[in-house]
Amino acid sequence: MDTTQLTPASSPVRIERLSPTQFHAFNKIGDQIYEYTYLPEYLAHINRWIGFADLAEVKAINHALIQNALQNKLYSKYSISDFSQFAGGFLEAMEWLSNELLPQIIQMGFKGDAVVKPTDFFAALTIDDAREQLTKLPYDQVFVDTFEQAMTWLVGKKRPV
Repeated sequence: MDTTQLTPASSPVRIERLSPTQFHAFNKIGDQIYEYTYLPEYLAHINRWIGFADLAEVKAINHALIQNALQNKLYSKYSISDFSQFAGGFLEAMEWLSNELLPQIIQMGFKGDAVVKPTDFFAALTIDDAREQLTKLPYDQVFVDTFEQAMTWLVGKKRPV
């Protein structure tokens, strides 16, 4: 396992990089809260959120994602944001994503995201509340019920050979 620091020492998360195209994030008590996987054949990555992450953790994870992409020259035009295992409300983090992070990465060429809806009641409410703001952004976004549906969407976006 590569222990290259993708987040500052004061970060609220610990990153374990399994390879240049995959890492996991853990909160302060050691629970895994995130998985990142890059799919070069699709110029895409998968964000899989697990359990609960607060705003500081979401920011730190996205910082690590960007650092990893820059270090390894991993360019993503698309992503799958899998919230199916996310628990609890996270409106503050969704507001930060839609108002700050997403507009910046859209300007850098990000084209779209498939969001796998959470099964947790409070997480689902957060996605529903954020959906209106997210759909105003100039990129392709689809909300689906399963990871398989998200992959079908992504396969449809595959770059020409």
